[in-house]
Amino acid sequence: MSYLSRPKRSGTPKAKSHRQERRLAQEFGGRTTPGSGSGSIKGDVTTDGEMIEAKTTSKTQFTLRLETLQKLTVEADAAGKRPVLVLQFDDDTPIYLTHSEWVVVPKRDYLALKEQP
Repeated sequence: MSYLSRPKRSGTPKAKSHRQERRLAQEFGGRTTPGSGSGSIKGDVTTDGEMIEAKTTSKTQFTLRLETLQKLTVEADAAGKRPVLVLQFDDDTPIYLTHSEWVVVPKRDYLALKEQP
């Protein structure tokens, strides 16, 4: 495998999502949410200060709807947490042409994070 190509990821979209959630929980120092937030505890991954919604796509584009951000923000605010959306592109584009994972946070939170030493 060339260092410029990304390894193929196998499995169903649901399996890929579960792997992403487990990896994010480990990276963010949090825990996965049973049922991916479909129960009383919202978000896919939670930390002490963050509610993380994880999205993954095998396509080269992703439609981000205002409704998705509003829902995440309302649920995170109700839990006293910062809303975070992590988007992973899981396609065959050579890795040097794209950054495959992005984090979306509200501007107010980004500015607060930027001011921290």
